[in-house]
Amino acid sequence: MHVRGAPLLTRSENPPWGSPLPRDVPGFAQAWSAGRMAVVPPAPPALLPGPSARHKCHLFLVQLVVAALAFGGAIKLANSSGQTWLGAAAFGLGALIFGFMFHGMAAVGRRNVQEFERGYTTLVLTFGTFTWNGNQRWWHADVNIPWDYSGLWVLRDNGTVVSAPVPGREPPGYYPSPHRAGRFELWTGCSWAGQFR
Repeated sequence: MHVRGAPLLTRSENPPWGSPLPRDVPGFAQAWSAGRMAVVPPAPPALLPGPSARHKCHLFLVQLVVAALAFGGAIKLANSSGQTWLGAAAFGLGALIFGFMFHGMAAVGRRNVQEFERGYTTLVLTFGTFTWNGNQRWWHADVNIPWDYSGLWVLRDNGTVVSAPVPGREPPGYYPSPHRAGRFELWTGCSWAGQFR
């Protein structure tokens, strides 16, 4: 099966959305030797215990729809009743939903990174992110972050293989950053995401 994402790159090509490649960043070899980066196993890895990133994402989307419907109902009730306190309660509910949205997205992202660290993913995105922060140059450019999972095992929630990794590709994960010396930055498989450790 085909994994959607950026076209495959050879060592001599520059990624269309960011360079340099992780292996060309100073500190890559030292971090690799020290075991500070994930290794993609030659065989499909066992799934982590608990819900997969894909499952968490689907659950988050369902919860978000339910929360939006509840917020819409609260606004309608507040408008029809004319009660000021109901309007304030609806505003508070909206703020809670907004906070829930950030928390839920971050939980999906954390699980996705845990999967990367084991050499696989269950959640395949073409574009997107799980956090918002001012250090991400993608937000300044008003574009979404592209992903390429061709360097990882892509697995279903039951552990069956969707696609095997392409040898020689740096999979999504944290690598020594070309933008901040001494820090690790999230590589999406084709771009530096601006998320640091």
